[in-house]
Amino acid sequence: MGEASPEKKEEEEDLRLTFMFEYLQKTMRLKQERWTKMLATEELEKILMDFLNGRVADEVLVMTLNPAGQLIPVLGFPASIRNKAVYFIKRDKETITGENFRRRLVFGDMAPKPVDELATLVEEVNYGDEHLCIFALIRVPTSVASWYEASLLLDHQ
Repeated sequence: MGEASPEKKEEEEDLRLTFMFEYLQKTMRLKQERWTKMLATEELEKILMDFLNGRVADEVLVMTLNPAGQLIPVLGFPASIRNKAVYFIKRDKETITGENFRRRLVFGDMAPKPVDELATLVEEVNYGDEHLCIFALIRVPTSVASWYEASLLLDHQ
């Protein structure tokens, strides 16, 4: 039984890494060679595996490309990024395994400029034939119970 443990651990790592690579490939159009090169760099592979195995206090891992086009894992949110990045956030401090990674990781994309992120947040909200801007909805009193009531209030402003 004790001998199967390292094999099982390798299999779990493969599932986690496969999932992360497939997401990076989809969202950043990352090529296999960049992923492989990152994993072949001991220091970078250690950052990734320490995050997954719970050996670091950070619960955020950001994957981004450096100016040379190399995939770089960074613990925590970087102060600035030059290219689109992908984040993985642990829901808790548990080790990420092959069985729990889909439940324990929150992931998504980050634009290189915070203004772009804000623009996504402030997109118009469709309500039937009405287009309500989120900025306008912020002005609506908190006592308003529904989107319909909010739209009526906005029409009279």
